Amino acid sequence: MGREGLGHGPWHREGRVRLGDGPHRARPCPRQPLADGIATLVGDWGRAFLVELSGAAKAVLRGLASGPAGPPPKLAPVFRHGLAPGEVADDAVPAYLRSAGLTVLASGELPLVTTEFHSDGTRIELPARWLVAGRTA
Repeated sequence: MGREGLGHGPWHREGRVRLGDGPHRARPCPRQPLADGIATLVGDWGRAFLVELSGAAKAVLRGLASGPAGPPPKLAPVFRHGLAPGEVADDAVPAYLRSAGLTVLASGELPLVTTEFHSDGTRIELPARWLVAGRTA
């Protein structure tokens, strides 16, 4: 079967959507609707690639916020607005996606490299998890 049989005919257009500050920065109530929206964007054949801070990022962020200089400039608004990155349990995002009808096809861990630096000049890296999700036949 050619790609046309898979919904990739000449009328089909690929789309990419970058959703910054996803479930890890959403308040608890809208997390499931956010996952439902991702499932709508993915459709029947698409894939979602998500990178979410892991629970271990919470300790790193708290350490940055409580340091003598306070949080780095780009992270200060996160704390000022009462957002709580790293609060979502590592198994919660896959559960939200499953509830939205998606299957986690692949996942792993990686550091999320930021554009901010520690006082010693090293780049701030936050523990994160990545996953690819989509619908299966």
